[in-house]
Amino acid sequence: MKQLLKEYFAMGKWMRRAYAILLLAISLVLLLRFLLPVWANTKSALSFNDCQVLLNQMKADSFEHARSSGQISVLKPFVFNPNTLDSAGFVGMGMRHKLIATLMNYRRKGGHFYRAASFEKLYGLRPEEYEQLKDFVQIPDETPAYKKPEPQMVELNTADTTELIALPMIGAYTARQIVQYKKQLGGFVRPDQLLEIKSIKPEQFDQFKKWIRINPRLVRKINLNEATFQEMNAHPYLKGALADAICALRKTKQYQLNNLNELKEIELMNEEIFRKIAPYLMLQ
Repeated sequence: MKQLLKEYFAMGKWMRRAYAILLLAISLVLLLRFLLPVWANTKSALSFNDCQVLLNQMKADSFEHARSSGQISVLKPFVFNPNTLDSAGFVGMGMRHKLIATLMNYRRKGGHFYRAASFEKLYGLRPEEYEQLKDFVQIPDETPAYKKPEPQMVELNTADTTELIALPMIGAYTARQIVQYKKQLGGFVRPDQLLEIKSIKPEQFDQFKKWIRINPRLVRKINLNEATFQEMNAHPYLKGALADAICALRKTKQYQLNNLNELKEIELMNEEIFRKIAPYLMLQ
């Protein structure tokens, strides 16, 4: 030991300091090896559940102390709507008079609670009071049900695609088909002619037919004594063999038909076809 001390004091200043630091570090390591197991055992002695129970107890003790000292109002809540309950109801609940006055003044000025959670924002309402009341606040759903406006009546022979789209069950594509078919026909004479358009189904037609009116005087008519084959052939009801047969009949009549009933002389003609084409024909 004496020899070690002689060697130690024989060292330079910096060497002695280095040895001192080394000895201190070794001492700390040994101390930690002894203390760490003790700390670990101490921490594990209190479980998470024990900590939770202790915390809840502390909260309960704190609330009980605040209540007994008058710092917290103990309420007697019942199910209520803060938009309709009168002041007597709030008094019976045990709410503070100043808070009741604030609430009533808020309602008189047009204030309204739309959700139960919004009641928490009432000015002057303490957090501990809201905790006692929140499960009893019931506000009915006051959102008005959306009612789609009634469609406007549409005159089919003058309507454009914008007016048609406003009708039930008619989209942009169907509206364009209606306008296109109207041009080919020269106008509509009956609502059920819309069923001749492939994109319109009977159940769809039933949804919007009551919103349609037709002015037959707006229909464009074909003068059979002057129309060319091309003009007749462009009409959906006359095209093809029927247009050709009308031209042949007209030739036998020296290009002068006097009565539409003369068309019934055509072999292809029947009552159904005649009924369809007659509103689109005239003789001049």
